[in-house]
Amino acid sequence: MLSCVFFLISLATTALASGSYFCGTSASATEFKCKQGSDCVRKENVCDGTRDCDDGSDEELCSNSQSKTCILPPYPAHGTYEVWNAPIDRLKGPGQSFESFLLKLKCDPGYGVTEPGFESDINGVRDIYCINGKWSQKMAECERFCKLDPDPSVRFICGGRLCNTYVPPGTVVNPICNSPVYYSTEGLLYMTCIGGSWDYVARCRADCGRVTPNGVQLIIDGKASKRGELPWHVGIYRKTSKPFTQICGGSLVSNDVVISAAHCFWSDLKKLQPASDFAVAIGKLHLDWNDSRDIDVQKSNVKKISIPRLFEGVQANFQEDIAVLILTTSFVYKTYIRPVCLNFDDIFDRLQLQHGNLGKLAGWGLTSVNGGSAPYLQVVQLPFISEGVCIKALPASFRPYITGDKFCAGYTNGTAVCKGDSGGGLAFPEREQGMDRYYLRGVVSTAPNLEDQLCNDKSYSTFTKITKHQEFIKNALAEAISLKTCPRGQEATCNPNPPYVEDSDGPNNGGVIPVPLLVPPSSTSNDPYACILPPQPKSGLFEIKTNHKDNEFFVLNVKCQLFLWEMEPEYAKMYLVIFNVKYSV
Repeated sequence: MLSCVFFLISLATTALASGSYFCGTSASATEFKCKQGSDCVRKENVCDGTRDCDDGSDEELCSNSQSKTCILPPYPAHGTYEVWNAPIDRLKGPGQSFESFLLKLKCDPGYGVTEPGFESDINGVRDIYCINGKWSQKMAECERFCKLDPDPSVRFICGGRLCNTYVPPGTVVNPICNSPVYYSTEGLLYMTCIGGSWDYVARCRADCGRVTPNGVQLIIDGKASKRGELPWHVGIYRKTSKPFTQICGGSLVSNDVVISAAHCFWSDLKKLQPASDFAVAIGKLHLDWNDSRDIDVQKSNVKKISIPRLFEGVQANFQEDIAVLILTTSFVYKTYIRPVCLNFDDIFDRLQLQHGNLGKLAGWGLTSVNGGSAPYLQVVQLPFISEGVCIKALPASFRPYITGDKFCAGYTNGTAVCKGDSGGGLAFPEREQGMDRYYLRGVVSTAPNLEDQLCNDKSYSTFTKITKHQEFIKNALAEAISLKTCPRGQEATCNPNPPYVEDSDGPNNGGVIPVPLLVPPSSTSNDPYACILPPQPKSGLFEIKTNHKDNEFFVLNVKCQLFLWEMEPEYAKMYLVIFNVKYSV
C-alpha cells in the first residue's frame, strides 16, 4: 500500500510539474496546491490519510489505490467517539482516513442513541464499523432522553414492564399509584416524552390519616394497640443512655418530619437540647428500642429540632409547646407506616373540635398513677372538652397553663395521658368517601399534678393546637425540603418527597401550601436538572417562599384568589362557603 501511494505521488509530481497542482517551479515543487483557493500543503502530507486541504483535494490523488479508505466523521452533537482497530501511532480525529476502524459512539449525560432498527440506549454506546469505505450504518445521533426519577408514590410502566430510568423521545409511560399507601383522586394520564421533557409528571399522594384494618392493642386504662392502628405514631428516644430511653411520642407528617412537644427537648437550665441526643422509631409496638418482636421497624437520628422562639417551658406556662423534628433518614411509607393528615382550615378545625367528639392517641406512658411505662403501645380515645367545661373542672392553680394555643381533652374517670405520652398527637376522624381519615389536631402538652402520684387520672389534659402554629409548621416543612436539596447529578438518590399537607381555602389561611417543584412539563431548558417556574395557577397565584439558587431549587407558596371557595382534601369536590355553611357545587 505504501509503494502504491509513493507511486501516485511520484506520478503526480512528474506529470503535473507545470505547476497546476504544485506550488513553485517544477524544480522546486515542495508543496501541493489545493484545487480551491490558493492554499498549499507540504508534499509529504499528500495521501497521508488526513484532509489537509479544505476541499480534501490532497487526498483525491489516492482514490485509484486498490483499497478504499474510511474517513472519520465529525463528532456528533452532544457526544463523542473513540476509534478502535486503527494504527496506534497516529492521532485519530475527524477528517483522518484509515482502511478500516471501529467507532464507539458515546453520548453526553442525559443523552442517548436513537436509531431506526436498533434499541434505544441511554448509555449512548454504539459500535459503528467502516471497512474499505463501507459503513455498517450511518452515523448515529445523540438525542436528549427523559429521566424518570425514582418515586415511592408511583411506578412507571413502559410496554407492560417497568420503565428504565432514562427513556427516548416519543416514549409513552403509564403511571400507576403504589396503592394502598399512595393514591390519586383522579385517574393518572399517560406521560409522553417530548424533546427530552415530560408533558407532565404524575405524582400520587400519601394516603394520610388512614388506619390499617384488621391489625393485631399514656395511657392509663387504654387498650393495646393493633399494628397499624395509628401508623403515624413515632416513639422518641433519648440517646444519652444505653439502651436508649423512650421519653415522648410524636406524629409523622411527611417522610422525614415529625411533630411533637417542645418540652420533650427542653431543659430550663440548658434550654433546647442538641438534636444529636435523640432518635425516633416508627412501626414499633414494643417499648424497648431494639425489641426483637417488632417487625419492619424504621429508625432515624434527628437532624434538627425547631421550637417556637417564645417557648420558655414552665416559665411561660408551656405556651407554644410544639416542636418539629427533621429526620436524618427519610422513612419509607408502607401499609403500617403512613403520615397523619394536616389541615389548617379554621372552619374544618371547628367542625372536628366540638365538645364530646372523640380523637385517638397512642403512647407508652405510665399505665397506672404510680406504675411503670407500658411495655406495649397503648391507644385511647379521648373526647374534646370545651374551654368552659375544662376551666371549671381543673384546679385554679392549673388554669394559667390553659394558654391561648391550648385545648382540653380527656376524662375524669381514670383514663388519662401520663408521663411518656407527651408529644403524642391527638387525631380526629373525618368520614371521606366511605372511610375514616384522621387529622392531627393537637399535641399532648400538660396536665395537673398530684403530690403523691406520678399522674393524675382524674383530670383533663391540655393539647397544643395545631392550627395556632400553622406558620411555624409550614416554615419547618419548607426547611425540611430545602435541607434535602440534591447535588446536581444525584437527584435519583436524594430527591425529596413532598410533605403531605392538606390546606383548604379557609378565610384565615388563604390556602397557602408549601409545594416542592420538579422540572415542569413545559420546560424548554436544555439542562436536564433545571427547575423552571411553571405558569401561575388558574384563579390563584404563587410566590417563591424560600431563598433559592436559579434553576436548582425553590419552594412556592400557592394561594387561591377566591377565599369563599373551599376544596375538600381529595380535591374532588368544591364547596361555596357562606356564613360557615357548605354548599356543594
